Amino acid sequence: MSASRMFMMDMYELQSDPMDNRIVRFNNCLQVLSCICHILAMFDRNLGELAGIIDWIAKIVFYCTIGCMAAQVNHEIDYRKTAKGQAEEYAAYPVASPIMSEQTEPLKKY
Repeated sequence: MSASRMFMMDMYELQSDPMDNRIVRFNNCLQVLSCICHILAMFDRNLGELAGIIDWIAKIVFYCTIGCMAAQVNHEIDYRKTAKGQAEEYAAYPVASPIMSEQTEPLKKY
């Protein structure tokens, strides 16, 4: 899903919202914390329950993050379909999507 989101962003030269980046980083940190807790639980059996709890929290955050990414990609696809139908009427005007971060100028390709 992350690759689909990045593909859409690259294809239409969209920028990610700073809050989206924070959510993804938070998710990544929880996944690493879960992994570390499971490794520590191998050496100390008392940490097994803590590892399980953190694992559940990490899974919940992961599924919420993936759900948000799927909603963004779906919205962008729907927006582009609608914009494509209207593009014949307004061919002179560029189409900009409101779902990702609002940007004033396109990204530069290197």
